Amino acid sequence: MAKEITLRQLSSLYNNQNLQADSYLIAVQRLEQIIGGAWYSAQMGQAGILHWIMIEDIYQGNGHGKRLMQYVIQHCQSVGAIGLALHVFAENEQSVLLYRKLGFAMIGKEMYLQW
Repeated sequence: MAKEITLRQLSSLYNNQNLQADSYLIAVQRLEQIIGGAWYSAQMGQAGILHWIMIEDIYQGNGHGKRLMQYVIQHCQSVGAIGLALHVFAENEQSVLLYRKLGFAMIGKEMYLQW
């Protein structure tokens, strides 16, 4: 699933002439196969925003997500962003733990109404 979403997003962004200069989409490869990716925005003087990040289920737990997040953080810092914001569901304990280990802090709660 991560591969399909990453490839679809890559294609969409590649064909979009209005792509913002501060948006970045990267793919994670292992043995020439895409196993995940991340899409984020970052610009000088503002907080970066992680739109999505994913690693295929069978490759999770091997450090790929951690290395990808470290890359995103480092890149945001290098362009002069003042931080990085993301959304994560509280039930996604594995991701919450990773983000906390990387220094992220909970700053609020979101609510959602489904119909």
